[in-house]
Amino acid sequence: NITKNLKIFQQVVNISFPYDLVIFDYFKIQNLPSEEEIKLKINEEIPYKIEDVYYSYYIVPEKEFYKVFYLVAKKEIIEQYIRLFNTLSYDINNIDADFINLHNLTEFMGEHSSRIIIDWGYNKIKMLFCDEDFPIYGKELFNLGLKKLEKDIINKLKVEPNLAEEIIINSGKSEEYSDFKQVYTDYLNEAISEIEYAINFVREKFNINIETIFLIGGGARLPNILEILEDKLKIKTTHLKIEKKLKISRDIEPSYMKIINTHGAIAVATALREFI
Repeated sequence: NITKNLKIFQQVVNISFPYDLVIFDYFKIQNLPSEEEIKLKINEEIPYKIEDVYYSYYIVPEKEFYKVFYLVAKKEIIEQYIRLFNTLSYDINNIDADFINLHNLTEFMGEHSSRIIIDWGYNKIKMLFCDEDFPIYGKELFNLGLKKLEKDIINKLKVEPNLAEEIIINSGKSEEYSDFKQVYTDYLNEAISEIEYAINFVREKFNINIETIFLIGGGARLPNILEILEDKLKIKTTHLKIEKKLKISRDIEPSYMKIINTHGAIAVATALREFI
């Protein structure tokens, strides 16, 4: 329906899989491994048989060992996507994962510090931790997405769902409800506490200090969220701004760029994948 209604002329597709559909992890090994050793080790690590998945990997040398980071997706899922786009007469150019594409996009934007990309969505908050060169760890905070804030507003302010959504994104509207500030503060404190815990875990596990937070998703448009995160976590926090690196058509409203840089970040990262 999307391809039909939008009258898309391009016939080439890049697919970006969400965190839910892939496994991203790593293992340590003493000596530089062969392809067969990596394959056998991945087979031991994952809950599927190696012949039932597609996998890719990269090797990071450390002082006394090697880290092998691997990405796995079930063949069954990938083949469903392939059948779908073949039926629609589209050519699949590339299949990758959201967080790989997002890492590459931030690198393209000139970011080479250790960083977190926080995708603050409706159902959950997804975090990708990167060192200067590679993605190193992914973490999901289930039940802490905007849906939780919306439910809290509905239950505590006794409003309808459509009004709750408006209150969240419209600071003027929220001022009409005296209890909103407390509901909002409680929600943010819980979410930020979990984010901070994940940061401390990664700091100890990987021995890196996070220097920058990139915030995307619907939660990136919460009132004063950048300032609140920066104040609580003491880490520079920012939005992506693709207009710094890309020429933007005059037909795109400047105010809409905020939506492209937050809600549309994964789509942009996927579209740019071949050029980065």
